[in-house]
Amino acid sequence: MGVELLTERYQSQMARVLSCYDRIIIQGTVPKWCYAQGMTDYFYEHQIRIFDYPRWAEPLRDAIRESLEHMAAEKGIEIEFIRSKKNKFRQEKRVQELLDQRGEEPGLVCILSAMEPCGSYKPWHDKKTHQTYLKPADGKCLHYYVYFIDPDLGLCSVRVPTWCPFRLQVYCNGHSYLARQLSQRQIEYRVLDNAFGWIADLEQAQKLADHFSVKMVHRKLDQFADRYCPVVRQFGLSYHWSLEQVELATDLVFAKQVDLQAIYDRLIRAAIHTVKPDNIATFLGRKLNGNYQDEMGNRFNTRIEGTRIKHTMGPVSIQMYDQFRLILRIETTVVNVSLFQALPRGRTPGRHQPPGLGRDEEDHLQPGPMAPTVAGCQPAIPGVHLDHRRGQGWHRQAQQDLSTGGRKRPQLSRLQLLRSAGREIIRIPPQR
Repeated sequence: MGVELLTERYQSQMARVLSCYDRIIIQGTVPKWCYAQGMTDYFYEHQIRIFDYPRWAEPLRDAIRESLEHMAAEKGIEIEFIRSKKNKFRQEKRVQELLDQRGEEPGLVCILSAMEPCGSYKPWHDKKTHQTYLKPADGKCLHYYVYFIDPDLGLCSVRVPTWCPFRLQVYCNGHSYLARQLSQRQIEYRVLDNAFGWIADLEQAQKLADHFSVKMVHRKLDQFADRYCPVVRQFGLSYHWSLEQVELATDLVFAKQVDLQAIYDRLIRAAIHTVKPDNIATFLGRKLNGNYQDEMGNRFNTRIEGTRIKHTMGPVSIQMYDQFRLILRIETTVVNVSLFQALPRGRTPGRHQPPGLGRDEEDHLQPGPMAPTVAGCQPAIPGVHLDHRRGQGWHRQAQQDLSTGGRKRPQLSRLQLLRSAGREIIRIPPQR
């Protein structure tokens, strides 16, 4: 006998269920510059002295600062410098204050700046081998946080360092994207913080959330890089994009607050006392074995907003909490998407899992002939508190699935931030 789903048991008390991406953080790196040996080779190829690295990078730093200062002046915006994060300055709060003043129209919202640590390189000459090269070094440089509203993605931000190798970090949110799509189609909705309390056409909203266009995201990322870090383009180089963090949220919206509160405490207690490590692995479509060496566990927290239960398995976590005593949110967070594979129907997972993405060694993700489409790789509702079974199957795992597509290299299926077909794919060697 199957386990009864939570959505089935309390169907009469629920107003709607919506599954949507939440926070998405994407890292942009320049393939030839993002590791020390590659930067060294680039200098030798272009006949630049290794010890001229600081002198070579300084004009690029100045060009980024001038570009962003000019952009701010054109929009009548003053760049705000954050002197210290010890004063509890919250960027999100400041951005929300400005949004309340200016509205939700597309365009630049604000630019913040701060001195923060950054990865860099330093010239080095090895007296034993008589080799001169660049080696990794930790530094500190001025970073800009550019907040803007994109016509399609909604509120986004780009973190721009002013020192080479110019690693970008782009933030967007699936709920913000969905809100923009609903507004463009004149579908009415009501937002409760970072969730939808009511949507006039729920079926259409779910279709829009499911058809999150990968090509559109990739095109936007290239535009953001050209706009806010234009110095890379002058060298004929482009950014490679990789997922740093992805969240998928499933919201169970109840008709009345009293309906959710009547069962919420029981759900929390059941999750604390009954969920074991092998259950957590099953939630994620995996099987726990004796070779597993990463961390696993449950965590219960009491916060100002309420209580939260969180299950973790290495770089993946599944958590459940309530919002406004009306919405039960089940949220999957992944910080290493290579943990997953998306397999065709009927196939079982093999022994070899795709490699993880290192800091200086990145596996450049390539398309494969068996890649599921965005619509065909619909993420399963996280089953942690809905159904303690494996019924969704390996072909319907979470939103961060990978697919080998018959090749040895992994690829992103649902959010495949791939380089265009005409660009060169470079295999980054290990650090020397």
